[in-house]
Amino acid sequence: MGPIRAMWAVAALMLLTASPALADMHGKKLGLGFGGGTIANGLTAKYYIGEDAAVQLMLGQRFSYGISVGVDYVMEFKPLAQGGAGRLFWGAGVGAGLLLYDVGSHDANIIGVSGIVELGWHFKALPLEVVVDWRPTFFIGDYLGGLWLRGGGGAIRWFF
Repeated sequence: MGPIRAMWAVAALMLLTASPALADMHGKKLGLGFGGGTIANGLTAKYYIGEDAAVQLMLGQRFSYGISVGVDYVMEFKPLAQGGAGRLFWGAGVGAGLLLYDVGSHDANIIGVSGIVELGWHFKALPLEVVVDWRPTFFIGDYLGGLWLRGGGGAIRWFF
């Protein structure tokens, strides 16, 4: 199964297992969805290891060249706004990613290490999170190296 089909399968699974009765995110620790990060773009999982700390994993394909994986540690801080529709939150953390790819007849690897500043929304009526982030990243590897300040990412995740 290719990456695109896997993403559609995860989306269908999220919709089929959604439970409006359990729409409050309190108590839900695992979110699955789609996103992009330090190097990886594709499927994403977020697991809360505490009330305000989480580990995120991204697995996917970068451009059409290769397979990528990324892992982040993020802390969420006091909500910026909270109301009947949900809560606006912000957080910060660190991340790392690895891209294994093939350009023509040359195999190459890139490692990226990022700082993360995120802004997100947790919906009250749905166990859904939408996040955008800024990721200044230091890249090490073939064809790419140095500090890149224009990096960003984001995700949309359904929590179970």
